[in-house]
Amino acid sequence: MINYSERIKFKKPVFSEIKNFNIFDMHFHTVYSDGASKIKDIVKITKKTDIGVAITDHNKIKGSLKAEASGAKVIPGIEIKLKNGIDILCYFYDSAELKEFYTKEIKNKLKGIFYTRLDFEYDEFLDICEKYNCLLSFAHPGKYDLLKYKEIVNSIEVLEVINSGISRKKNMEAFNRIRKQKKSFTAGSDGHSIYEFGNAVVYSDSSDTQEFLEKIEKRKNYAVGKELRFGMKQRLFYNIKNRFSTILK
Repeated sequence: MINYSERIKFKKPVFSEIKNFNIFDMHFHTVYSDGASKIKDIVKITKKTDIGVAITDHNKIKGSLKAEASGAKVIPGIEIKLKNGIDILCYFYDSAELKEFYTKEIKNKLKGIFYTRLDFEYDEFLDICEKYNCLLSFAHPGKYDLLKYKEIVNSIEVLEVINSGISRKKNMEAFNRIRKQKKSFTAGSDGHSIYEFGNAVVYSDSSDTQEFLEKIEKRKNYAVGKELRFGMKQRLFYNIKNRFSTILK
């Protein structure tokens, strides 16, 4: 029996307490989608802290590939928005398979003015993903009407339990669903600026990316994180600030 209250902690991560584990912020954005973080800054902070990152840019993989090539501790990933408006986090065991997935299945099938969504229903997308060795997690499920998306919630194996960009109330909706249905879980800052890195993380006793993702599937991982205190206006300020500094440089 899994004690989810022991494995999931809603508090600010104290990394000295979990330094012997493998740690990742599993939801982060860069300048290659709607984030403000530069790859060099992500590489720098992962090396300094030994905290890994899953770069999950919206419908883009360039940031993830560049960060890994530059020496960052990375789980290859992408965040896909489906036709019905929900977001799915896709994690891959290696970057070559992420690149193949994106090139063959995603790149030429994006819709919207800024190619912001994939013109697939969830079932269609699931069929595509089954051809690849990847882990899917329902991003920030508390943002949505979970009754409306009941079939998706029931079918997907992994939910994002802590997302620092939304409220505790919304995250608790995900937590309660995970505990009730005994699901696997991920967590991440959903950071759009470098200042948000590491606000929510997943950690486990694992030696590499493959074992780390396997521990999530087997519900042998932990999560800790705290929601941002400031609201969307302040978050927008930090994004603009970081973007502006990028332009000047």
